[in-house]
Amino acid sequence: MIKLIKHPIWFILFILLLFINLYSFFWARQIFSEPIQLKSLPSIEMDSKDKMILSEDTIKHFITLDDKNTKIKFKDHFIWIDAKSEFMTFDVHTKIKTTPEVIAPGMLALNIERIDIGQLPLSKQKALRIVDKYGDLPDEVTLDEENNRFIYTLGIQEIGDTKILLKKIDDEKAWHFDLKLKE
Repeated sequence: MIKLIKHPIWFILFILLLFINLYSFFWARQIFSEPIQLKSLPSIEMDSKDKMILSEDTIKHFITLDDKNTKIKFKDHFIWIDAKSEFMTFDVHTKIKTTPEVIAPGMLALNIERIDIGQLPLSKQKALRIVDKYGDLPDEVTLDEENNRFIYTLGIQEIGDTKILLKKIDDEKAWHFDLKLKE
């Protein structure tokens, strides 16, 4: 038995395992220590004096998304994002609880209240770094890790001949828009 343990293959396997562990340690350290760069927020304005105020119940119908990998729901004044992705042949479920806030005309911030990635015990900051590095965010969405929020650039939305611009969400959870009709 001792002769088998002293065989040189065990030394080679030990060195190989040591290198794999060192590489994994430095890779994980790099992922969790990279700062996230935030793009500057553009200012969007529309020359209109017409206003439209929609209740939260009406907005629910426009925000709800239900596709193969992502579900977005409006519930109890929160926007819930449930996403499913595949990582190394495993299905990883991510649940994010956000509160909407208008930070500039046409700019919606989704302040992150809670984030759960595959039921792992991660801090909010580490989970956000993972979402930023591996998440498939749409082009209009950026992650502001410093303020724990997603920033969604809505811009001016066109519905037929009508243009709308989100201006604010008030304390009663009503959504205020500027409205411009084609003349």
